[in-house]
Amino acid sequence: MSGRGRAVIDIMAVSASGALSPGPLSFTAVAAGAYLGVLGGLLVATGHLLFELPFTLLLAHGFRRLGEAVSRYRLGLDLAFIASALFFAYESFKAGMNPVNPTAGIVSSSISALLAGFLLTGLNAYFIAWWLTVGVPVVKVLSEAGALHRLGYYTAHVWIDYAWLTLLSTAGFLLSTRFYSYMLDTIGILLVALAARHLYMIFNQFTRKQG
Repeated sequence: MSGRGRAVIDIMAVSASGALSPGPLSFTAVAAGAYLGVLGGLLVATGHLLFELPFTLLLAHGFRRLGEAVSRYRLGLDLAFIASALFFAYESFKAGMNPVNPTAGIVSSSISALLAGFLLTGLNAYFIAWWLTVGVPVVKVLSEAGALHRLGYYTAHVWIDYAWLTLLSTAGFLLSTRFYSYMLDTIGILLVALAARHLYMIFNQFTRKQG
């Protein structure tokens, strides 16, 4: 497999941990689906994209310009990645044990669904924290890619948001019970696996330096 192919797979693996995690967007998509059907999820996802795309491009631009500083604090970033991945895993497992019934925050119009996607992204501290910790590998790939490939890599990330939010809006309350619990547990396992892989990479780098 080519380097770009591996990068796309890594992006989707990391992105799934954020897109499928419990949060206001997920619950709003379900509520919007009750009124707007599939369109509700699409509009919530589009509102999310309108904030996230420029935000991630700014992060990628800063990552490139501050490459030396990032490498200097690489161990700290790696440890932050592991800690945050485990934290989000814990949150996923906890939510899976007692999933919230997403009946609040009704979104009954196209404009309100679009605005909800935008505002619940930009005002969500967990979204910002995810990109600055768990999402760092995605930012790194974007920072090293040319304009065309950067668009392709971002598409590999954002399609998961569209697929998941559309699925939630279509299925409605069905996914808020047992199936949703199983999905949250799967997310938690994925995050733990990502943290373990990152820890293994740190250990390998340390042993190489010692050797």
